[in-house]
Amino acid sequence: MSGFYKEDKLIPVVTLVIFFSPDEWNDPVSLHEMMNVKDERILSLVPDYQIHLIAPAGLSDEELRKFHSSLREVLGFIKYANDMEKMDGIVHGDFQKLRWEAAKEETQENTLQQNLRSLMETLNLSAEQAMAVLKVPKVKCSSLSAKL
Repeated sequence: MSGFYKEDKLIPVVTLVIFFSPDEWNDPVSLHEMMNVKDERILSLVPDYQIHLIAPAGLSDEELRKFHSSLREVLGFIKYANDMEKMDGIVHGDFQKLRWEAAKEETQENTLQQNLRSLMETLNLSAEQAMAVLKVPKVKCSSLSAKL
């Protein structure tokens, strides 16, 4: 292969497809399923590419709990979009938790801004110098600079 050396290695990429609908997924999830070929000899010669599908309607509550990010709440919201009783439980349970987490992050952000302002005023530092003193990650520096 042109441009590749024997010691070069590729990094695998896994693509997930999320079906943003409360409906069941009833369509193909592989290339072979999309073909109108039943002869196994022919199919064995054609690569079969699988779709790594997340369809909320097909997930059990136990499977939903395996997600450890806000994606769990989003998928639950999609899954129960047509069930008002379950939706009420999500809104007053899981989404309430998300609001508390967001409020904690906002409080931390406000405290950091106050500390930066105090350093800037007390020690006559620039915003960049104050962020260096507090070891603010570079990713946050540009957004904080605009707020100071």
